[in-house]
Amino acid sequence: MRKVLRCDCGYEVVADTDEELVVGVRRHAFDAHGMELTAEDALLVAFRAQLDEFSSTASQENNRKE
Repeated sequence: MRKVLRCDCGYEVVADTDEELVVGVRRHAFDAHGMELTAEDALLVAFRAQLDEFSSTASQENNRKE
């Protein structure tokens, strides 16, 4: 399953696996923002982004029902 993570700066990391996503997130964080993330930090960033997207989608669906 294709995974996409959008950074607040507009950059998108696209990967086919969690491992590729971690590599892409870590590379972008360092190259664009000077941040050195551990693999665990990169997974946490991806997980939070998924939660935010899920929350936003759920909120939009609730608003349509009202």
